[in-house]
Amino acid sequence: MAGIHQAKFSDVAKHVLLTEHTRLTDFVICSLKFEQSLSAAERKIINQEFAIISNKSITFAEDGEKFAIQKLTDEEDVLFYHPDKALLINAVKPMYLEQMQNSDKAALLKAIFKIEGREF
Repeated sequence: MAGIHQAKFSDVAKHVLLTEHTRLTDFVICSLKFEQSLSAAERKIINQEFAIISNKSITFAEDGEKFAIQKLTDEEDVLFYHPDKALLINAVKPMYLEQMQNSDKAALLKAIFKIEGREF
């Protein structure tokens, strides 16, 4: 929503569907050599700290989105709509099922669906 405000889309678009079909993500990566150099205890500490950072990042993004929605609603007269996402989810289900046949993509898709609490 901050992008809508910052890019001034609200000057021409007064209706926004909150589909949540995209989400900005941040990844932390390291080399396999570094990862293998860590002890189990070190790996546990790192994973715990990154979970904390991730949760703070999500909270920060959600707070920013709430602020932007409020600002757009109050100052720009933008209307927000919460569509039934089940229709979209069902429409793209065949695409996901097809991609699950690709072993390079299956693990990532399963992880994403697990995080979202969704099933295929």
